[in-house]
Amino acid sequence: VADANQSQQYQQALQLQQQDKFADSLPLLAQLVKQSPGNGDYQASYGVALQQTGKLTEAISAYDKAIAANPQNAMFY
Repeated sequence: VADANQSQQYQQALQLQQQDKFADSLPLLAQLVKQSPGNGDYQASYGVALQQTGKLTEAISAYDKAIAANPQNAMFY
């Protein structure tokens, strides 16, 4: 059940980002990366939200975690 809830929450966060509502996506993504810190997709999306809201230091940290979680994903570079 947790995985289904996380998937739904992630999709909601992505929809908010597609609507340029990055600040609104932050709490959802913060919860996801706390629950699943090794998930590169969550970390990358969190990094985007942080970057778009001017939190650059935190964004770099999230991007670094995304790369560490999935170093073969060229999208993270």
